[in-house]
Amino acid sequence: MRMICACCALASALLVAAGASAQEADPPHQAAVSGPSLDVETATRAYLDRLTPEQKARSDAYFEGGYWLQLWGFVYGLGVAWIFLGTRLSRTLRALAERLARTTSCAETADASAANASG
Repeated sequence: MRMICACCALASALLVAAGASAQEADPPHQAAVSGPSLDVETATRAYLDRLTPEQKARSDAYFEGGYWLQLWGFVYGLGVAWIFLGTRLSRTLRALAERLARTTSCAETADASAANASG
């Protein structure tokens, strides 16, 4: 029990020290100081002004590229669903699993595993 308490105390001390050093490493911009007079627009503008044009371009490209990833993920999902359902591959795999398995629950597990592995 003493060992667990000592490990927890050590971990807490390390976390506090890491938090303090992180605050010292990058002091906040004057406009970004929290409080009742915090202006979100000014703080955001202050942060964006610190970025180089290359960093801003990379950030914009990363953000806008997400739409294409979502589209292709959806198209991929439709393709996999069509392969399994449109060509009746799912029915064939289920029949095969039922023939190979001795119980229905094993067949259902095999069918679900094949569906999860495919997409």
